[in-house]
Amino acid sequence: MYQSFSKNLDEHKIYLQWTEVATMWGKDRDSKGNKIYDYPDTTKEHVATLHDPVLVSDFPKAVKEISDYASQQVAIALIGKLNKTTEYNWTELSFNQEEYKTLRWPNIDTLLFCQWLNQLDIQNMTKWCEVWSWSGFISKYMIDQAPKLERRDMFDINPEAENFFNKNYRTDKYNKARMHIGDARENMEGKTYDIIACNPPYIPREQSVEDNAYEWLELLIHLIKERKQLLNPNGKLVVNISSLSLNLLYPLFKEEGIKVQTLAYKKVPLKVYNVLKNPERLKYLKDNHNLEESMEDWHKYRQTISIVSIDR
Repeated sequence: MYQSFSKNLDEHKIYLQWTEVATMWGKDRDSKGNKIYDYPDTTKEHVATLHDPVLVSDFPKAVKEISDYASQQVAIALIGKLNKTTEYNWTELSFNQEEYKTLRWPNIDTLLFCQWLNQLDIQNMTKWCEVWSWSGFISKYMIDQAPKLERRDMFDINPEAENFFNKNYRTDKYNKARMHIGDARENMEGKTYDIIACNPPYIPREQSVEDNAYEWLELLIHLIKERKQLLNPNGKLVVNISSLSLNLLYPLFKEEGIKVQTLAYKKVPLKVYNVLKNPERLKYLKDNHNLEESMEDWHKYRQTISIVSIDR
């Protein structure tokens, strides 16, 4: 599956690729009746366009917006595939969830992050890092958009992130990028950057711990507190903040005297399955962190994600 998002994120286009064109789109014979099993890598067959996406995998939106039954069913099948190529503003990333089970492909917050990086003066920035890089789409996008980058560091705690990096970031264009596995707080010591980007897990839990895959707010708090040591004089910390964690972070902003510039925000469904299947966790989020509950377009819970910029 190939999916492409418009620059202002108002369109999500879904395409067939390779064998999918022959097996799912009825184009399995040439003009002479000969069987076709595969198509060139460059082949893309447009299936449907979804509007104003709030997720990158939104089955209800496909059902609601695609009127042609065959196209609808093909789009649903493609959305459910674990092997996808995502494109945004000429940056592409192919990712197979079956091969990298503990990483995640670019989600809507990733694309929102990239969209609003361009509000900053990234063309003249030379030192960049991404903390908690996952598949590294944000770093790849930054390298594509900022040709003067000299330092390109990516930090993660997941060894699979390094495996994916070694397989996918070895072309001439990306060979200056470096992946560091381990505690970013230690690996960043002694380095400074023009931009530090962090799109961390951001859903809090009562009595949370640092190694929980969806709530590592401790890392974000560390970056905020240590920004003066980590950023160059005109540097910026750009982070994704959920409405679910605002009541934990706003007191810190006040304590640190921070003025936060909101670059973008979007209300999105909460689609973290191990949270949805945990009644105690849901109750905690509704009672303490403003989790919105209302059934709309087949999604029951919502949060607002905001991409914010914090100066040194």
